[in-house]
Amino acid sequence: MYEELFISDSSYATEVPKISTTSELWLEWNYLERKLNKLMRFVRVQDAEAIRSILMDLAFVSDRYIGRAGDNGAIVLDTDSTLSLEKIVL
Repeated sequence: MYEELFISDSSYATEVPKISTTSELWLEWNYLERKLNKLMRFVRVQDAEAIRSILMDLAFVSDRYIGRAGDNGAIVLDTDSTLSLEKIVL
């Protein structure tokens, strides 16, 4: 048996007093991968404002989109609300 830390504070007791469970929310990989790729591009050009925008967007996505979470906790998003990459020359 191993121990995991919960991301949120919403844990629930089980039949065994020393064991808790939770239903954590997480981002669908396709959405997260696009965000991470965009983040890497902004890191390369050292755009602090854009980096902060992406990180803040990712940090609070579960708060804004909890209603879109599936039964397995996946938040499925197909929109990208952060700054565009138009100014970046790769």
